[in-house]
Formats: sequence, structure tokens, C-alpha cells
Amino acid sequence: MRAIRGPLAVERYLESVRAATTRASYAETLAHLVAIAGASRSADALTPEDYATVMRRWDGAAAATWNRHLSALTSFTAWAQRQELLATNPARRLERRKPARCGDRSIPRARLEALFTDDRHAQRERVLWRLPIAGFRFEGGSNSACGAVRPQERAYSGGGQPVDLLRRERADPPVGPLRDLG
Repeated sequence: MRAIRGPLAVERYLESVRAATTRASYAETLAHLVAIAGASRSADALTPEDYATVMRRWDGAAAATWNRHLSALTSFTAWAQRQELLATNPARRLERRKPARCGDRSIPRARLEALFTDDRHAQRERVLWRLPIAGFRFEGGSNSACGAVRPQERAYSGGGQPVDLLRRERADPPVGPLRDLG
């Protein structure tokens, strides 16, 4: 085990990080580690308590922010262990946070029905918009988001039954699950 001061270990680690944005982000976190551990302390003397103190700074932050700073510490730790600067993992007690869900992200049914029944949009588009909702997948080179469906392309229902998408137009839009267009 080599003993080098924490700030020098951090400096060498940051030099090894190729992406400038990652290096800048990690530098912020690791600067707090150096400030807490002290400039004269060696890297092998870093403790789980040091890491926990660093992470307390972001206790009230969003999960993504917490996880970004934790990634900086765990990445530095992995590098230091490969360099034989650390024998143990001081980040071992810290856990990633799960992002908070902001409720149901689905589009309300009334809004979808208004969109699907709006006569300002061609019937073909209204059918194509329903395909992902009805569990259809495309076979071929295009999909509803990035190109027209060619007559030779077919969609398949969840049960594997082919549906010719351009076979026939109907005056009324589909209601409920996508109906057989045949």
C-alpha cells in the first residue's frame, strides 16, 4: 500500500478522467472530500465517516444530484484501490437513491380520446397514433414517429396477427382497442 496525501491522489485521479464535464463535476465533490479530510491526511486514511460527511452536503438534493456526487466518490475510490492507495472502500455504507416519481405520467384518457376523434387530423394518423397504445409493433423500415408507412409494411398485434395498415380507410375513427382494419 502506497501512502500519498489525499489532495495529490485526487489530483492524479482527476487527470485520469478524460471527459472534461465529468472531470469538472467530480472535482467539485472531491474538493469537499479534501476539505473535510484535510490536506495533510493520506488517501489510505479516508474513512466512511469522511465520505458520509461529504454526502451530507447534498442530503436535501434530488436523487440525481445525490447519485452524481456519490458516483464521483465511488469512481475515485475504485481508482484509488486499483492504484493500491486504498485498502478498503470508504463509500461502502452509502447507497444510491431512487428518483422520485412525480405521479402518473400517462396522458389522461379524455385528452387522448379528444386527439383520436379530432377530425382535423387524417384518419390514417389517428390510427397510427393508436398503434403503440394498442400494443402493435412495426415491421419494416419506418414507424409512426419518423416516416410514412409503406403499403407493403404491416403492423402486428400483440397476438401476432398481421394488420395491413393502408388497406382501407373508414369514416369513423377506431374506438376502444384498435379494431381489425380488414
